[in-house]
Amino acid sequence: MTEKNKKKFKLPHLFFIMIGLIIIMSCLTYIIPAGTFYKDVDGNIDAGNFQFLETQQPVSLIKSMFMFMKGLVNSGLVVWVVMISGANMAVVLETKSIDNFLNWATYKLEKQSTKVLIPVLYFLILYIAGFAGTDALIAVVPIGVIFAKKLKLDPVSGLAATFFPSMIGFGMGPTLKVLIPQTMLGVESLSGFGLRFIMMNLFGIIGLMFTMRYVRKIEKDPNNSILGTDWLQEINSDEQFAKIELPVGSVIVLILTILQYVALVVYSLTVGTNIYEFLIGFFIVTSIIIGFIGGLSADQLGNSFAKGLGAMAFVTFVIGLASTMQMIMVEGKILDTIVYFITKPLMNLNRGMSVIGITSVITILNPIVPSATAKAAVLMPILEPIAKTLGITSQVAVQAFLFGDAFTNMISPALGWTMGALTIAKVSYDKWFKWVIKPVIALILLSFISVFLLDLISWTGM
Repeated sequence: MTEKNKKKFKLPHLFFIMIGLIIIMSCLTYIIPAGTFYKDVDGNIDAGNFQFLETQQPVSLIKSMFMFMKGLVNSGLVVWVVMISGANMAVVLETKSIDNFLNWATYKLEKQSTKVLIPVLYFLILYIAGFAGTDALIAVVPIGVIFAKKLKLDPVSGLAATFFPSMIGFGMGPTLKVLIPQTMLGVESLSGFGLRFIMMNLFGIIGLMFTMRYVRKIEKDPNNSILGTDWLQEINSDEQFAKIELPVGSVIVLILTILQYVALVVYSLTVGTNIYEFLIGFFIVTSIIIGFIGGLSADQLGNSFAKGLGAMAFVTFVIGLASTMQMIMVEGKILDTIVYFITKPLMNLNRGMSVIGITSVITILNPIVPSATAKAAVLMPILEPIAKTLGITSQVAVQAFLFGDAFTNMISPALGWTMGALTIAKVSYDKWFKWVIKPVIALILLSFISVFLLDLISWTGM
């Protein structure tokens, strides 16, 4: 069989993965011994008090089918938080304010030295990705490539100054990225914002050190490039950016986009009640304000809001299926048994080592299943009781998941964002891997230290 005829392995669509998992869970209720932990009146698990039940309590496939509706309904709160947040960001993106700001910034920075230009561009992208990150940020890669050519740097330098910080910001962002795992674990939306913002900056600084080290290496001798010397033929220092003015409306939109998250955090800390109700209503209002200030007509605003809702529809459907899967495990009395066998070997470990273990598992799984929604849907139904059994706070469990979901995205051949960025920059996967693997390992090790310390203080995000 020739190489052309060989079919590459491809993961099934997430829809079929979730349906398959529900079928598997239904079958497992016939196989895994039914058991239960003792729980007090507040629902807290007594990890040292587990017993197997005398009879199995299987959930048939027919019965599972009737549980779909309840699983979807039970996820109503998460569904609407995710959908309205997605619609809000769709309106922000439709105003082109982020594009306008990046284009203006690159024009203004054009004549600066690498010591100024690279760090400023790097942190601009880090913050934009942290507060409004989506895979649409692949659009920053051409900017990095053009800058690299003008500064006589190789395309890997361009990726290190743009794509690299966008992935760190997206993975460590204290806003959109945390909403799904927080709501699925019953943690207040955006709680822990301040510390997560600090951690995003810390990890960003570590990443910048690797970027600047490589840039200085290429400046000193272009032959040090991972790409060899072929890239030098495409250098064109005469290439210029067109003069760009930054619309006032775009500036206001960006400020409002950040302030709306700050307002949510302030509300959570000062009022502390009806947070989800406030979030949904507030985001609807700010979407309208941002849309009109950004120059959208009423029809454009409505269409972009509807488009954002539509984009999140399947995501929320998957979350509902995850709830159904958890219900099957609970009704079949196998969830506690699964948690018991997973956590039993961890009981003799330091709790901090256990949470590092959780982060490690997700980190390893991430390149294979880069979708945060898919991982959350599969893992959250089990992660929640595991955290309770081990005495890990829900906020720390959320952060363990987020750490695991962050850095290996940069080396995932299954992630369109990564492979698309490499295609635009004309950098082969093996060359990119050769550069990025060291900072990825450093960031992962830092995440282990961070999550260990967070568990040590029993971080709740307050």
